[in-house]
Amino acid sequence: MQDYVSDSGKRGIILAVNSKNDPTLAREGFTHPHSALAADDFASFQAGWDMKSRNMARIAKELNVFTDSFVFIDDNKPEILEINNTLPEVATLSYDTSPVELLTQLDRNGYFEPVSISADDSKRKDYYKQNALREQNLASAASLEDHLQSLNMSARLFAVDDASFERCLQLINKTNQFNPTTRRTDGIELSRKMADKNSLLICGSLTDNSVLTVSSPSYPP
Repeated sequence: MQDYVSDSGKRGIILAVNSKNDPTLAREGFTHPHSALAADDFASFQAGWDMKSRNMARIAKELNVFTDSFVFIDDNKPEILEINNTLPEVATLSYDTSPVELLTQLDRNGYFEPVSISADDSKRKDYYKQNALREQNLASAASLEDHLQSLNMSARLFAVDDASFERCLQLINKTNQFNPTTRRTDGIELSRKMADKNSLLICGSLTDNSVLTVSSPSYPP
């Protein structure tokens, strides 16, 4: 099970801990010499004695994602019931069967099947951690302008190429944040546009002092 979770993290699935336990003890579990996971593998680590639905809300806020993207796995049926009643949009799985059966359920439901995997996906955990750090810095900054100035951001525009192709294709089809036209495309169409002399495909990269790069494709009207 730990190997499956570890491999999922390497494919870009964001991992988080939601534990009702002493924070120190919760982290110590990942220091076992035979553990396939380390505490640093998780983009968010929420441990304490609060309700797990509240921890879930904290994780969502910290990572800036909606709770309907979560899959919650727990070995305690009352904890799962509490999540179901409070956050019904969260998919839940009980760890009361063998690890093999649990993995079968995860695969059968296709929770973590990406359309494609780009080089950026393997770095996604770090991106979320860096974003959480920015939020902390913003909270302590005197103003939004001071916060933005402290990031020392640098922007770059370049033509979509083979290296940026997969990431651009992901962003086009994944979220309206980077595609305000709401139009979608596939790899064949994007390749055709790249080869078309009448099309101009521009990719934008923004880097700051946390060494985070986010690419966004741009289309002509």
